[in-house]
Amino acid sequence: MAIIGYVDNIPVFDTPTEALQYGNTSGLVGYHTHNINGVIGYMAGPTHGQAASSSQGSMTSNFIGTGSNTSQGGY
Repeated sequence: MAIIGYVDNIPVFDTPTEALQYGNTSGLVGYHTHNINGVIGYMAGPTHGQAASSSQGSMTSNFIGTGSNTSQGGY
């Protein structure tokens, strides 16, 4: 899986398929998008809030969040 960055310590992938696969391991369905340095990336979960709630305690805090949420996507 190609991770292009992190937002709030949650991975952002370069394809929707990768985000969906990651979501399956975290109990998330669907995906939404983030802009990482001008590149649209995909995060598991239909909203950022749901992705953040699902990842609490499961991600390390060694990463710096980048980018901003630009749109909501769906599966």
